[in-house]
Amino acid sequence: MALALEILDQDGNPEWRIVVPVVPAVVGVAFALVVVLAFAGSPAVSMTSEAPPAELVAMVEPAAPVAEVALVAEVAPSLPPLNGRRIEASLRSGENLSLLFQRERLSAADLDGIVKSGPIAKRLRSIRPGEEITIDVSDDNDVTRLAWQADIWETVEFARVGDVYEGRELTRLPISKRGIYKATITNGSLFVAATRAGLEDEVAMRLADVFRWDVDFITQVRPGDAFRVLIEEHWLEGELREFGPILAAEFTNRGLTHVAVRYENGNAGTIFFNPDGRPLRKSFLKAPLEFTRVSSPFNPSRVHPLWGTRRPHRGTDYAAPTGTPVFATGAGRVTSAGHTAPNGNYVVIRHSGGIETKYLHLSRIENGVKRGTSVQQGDMIGRVGSTGWSTGPHLHYEFVVDGVHRDPVAVELPKSEPIPELDKPDFLRVTAPLLANLRAPDETNPQLASAFGED
Repeated sequence: MALALEILDQDGNPEWRIVVPVVPAVVGVAFALVVVLAFAGSPAVSMTSEAPPAELVAMVEPAAPVAEVALVAEVAPSLPPLNGRRIEASLRSGENLSLLFQRERLSAADLDGIVKSGPIAKRLRSIRPGEEITIDVSDDNDVTRLAWQADIWETVEFARVGDVYEGRELTRLPISKRGIYKATITNGSLFVAATRAGLEDEVAMRLADVFRWDVDFITQVRPGDAFRVLIEEHWLEGELREFGPILAAEFTNRGLTHVAVRYENGNAGTIFFNPDGRPLRKSFLKAPLEFTRVSSPFNPSRVHPLWGTRRPHRGTDYAAPTGTPVFATGAGRVTSAGHTAPNGNYVVIRHSGGIETKYLHLSRIENGVKRGTSVQQGDMIGRVGSTGWSTGPHLHYEFVVDGVHRDPVAVELPKSEPIPELDKPDFLRVTAPLLANLRAPDETNPQLASAFGED
């Protein structure tokens, strides 16, 4: 059994959740303590008896009340002890808590008491070098408190109570907002545009992942392309701490605007749809690699770089470092995998609809990928290399339809099936507000934290 206290900030938003293992006899004492604190005035506190908390899920809407009893309390920040000293430290490479205590001339018996204080102490095994550890020490050099900042949201704390230590987990609850970010690409780099808009590279990768069935971000992004994204933000103490899920987005590529909105589709999980309810996911990815550059596009009459003769180039060469993962662009069955002098290490996959894809010059073929193997879209089948007739590390990718080589970048891919009509009303109910937020003029979005950048 655990006692959970949830502390609200001045705006009524959950800010702290404190979970302390207790026995039933202690619950009454804890309740009385909170009641006493209630008369101090200030933010609200809610209290409930519950099982150990599940992982915090980011909130898009304002948090619903968590507790059955709402009181008022004042929770002061952790201040240095009036007597003694405070140590701010972290583990060095190859160090553990025992060595840290030796370095700071602290009692091994105190560390033993902390380690044996209960189940929460097992989490101390997860401390990594560089993570923040705070230790309060009395004038007699006794450890009175040890706190470890497990992540940006959670602190694991051990406090001396009499002759023993008691552990507890304190979780800061983030305030969730919706932010709009937009940028125009001027140099062909989505990363640069995203950075100037105030987004991290990881978000740029996620944005590309949303539209990877419609846009080949390796070959098709051009100056003048633009994006606009509605994303959940997690704030703490007035600072943006991390980005949550993308809720809706637009990407304009070569004058064509693609729109995506997030929706949870039953057993299919949370996926992205266009506004009409058709999943963005299609039977083939636009590219077999993640971000890189293309060294030699599809050209049926190019001059071969090794032989100097005019030979058809029936595919696209993606220049990338040796070892870069190569993914199957669609589900199918491997019809051939091996090595030849011109192709080097290669894999050929047969798909439905008379489509075949080929992946050449691999540094290696993944274990288990052989003739007869079934693969799913996105499965890693090998790694980029420079085997066979090759002038440098790259992947040669071919897309063949009914025996005819097609440009894998320009070929029209089959559309996916739309959401069932039975689910359409709920889809519109959930997605309409997101699309309205995404598309509304900037000045009519005062409730959104907006950041606009022009690349």
